[in-house]
Amino acid sequence: LHRFIGWDKPILTDSGGYQVFSLAQRRKIKEAGVTFRSHIDGSTHLFSPESATEMQLKIGADIIMAFDECTPWPCDKKYATNSMHLTHRWLDRCLHYFSEAEMPHGYEVTMAPIVQGSTYEDLRSQSAEYIASKNCCINAIGGLSVGEPAEEMYRITDIVTQILPENAARYLMGVGTPQNILTCIGLGI
Repeated sequence: LHRFIGWDKPILTDSGGYQVFSLAQRRKIKEAGVTFRSHIDGSTHLFSPESATEMQLKIGADIIMAFDECTPWPCDKKYATNSMHLTHRWLDRCLHYFSEAEMPHGYEVTMAPIVQGSTYEDLRSQSAEYIASKNCCINAIGGLSVGEPAEEMYRITDIVTQILPENAARYLMGVGTPQNILTCIGLGI
């Protein structure tokens, strides 16, 4: 990837969790992973925690994301709870695969787990605690900036940043307007 784009600085890749959200009409979620149906030829493709981790390692990313499910907004609590627990189980599988994998390009790679839980304070707190327990050097906050009001994004970001360890980098996924970025920096991102 570095040679392909002519970039010798760090590269962060996503696992496909956002596509789980954005391609909802073309996917089926199961414990094993997510099966997508191609818009080109109708063929199906399984993305698992292991295959998502393997692909990111193969292409030579420096920071790779754990495979997760990004829930839509609004999202009922039962769905958000089940999704959060699935994301945690997938994280454990990603970390296991990652810990056993050889680094194909000969340099250190970092894996980032992703906090989920929709806009439910208790779920976000539980997820942030679970992610923090993995002792990774970068932690991501996902599942925001998917249609919820900015005030909800700020509220959840504030809750999560009070739990995630301060000595690890924080990545607020998908947030990109200047105002959102500045406000979230003020919340501890």
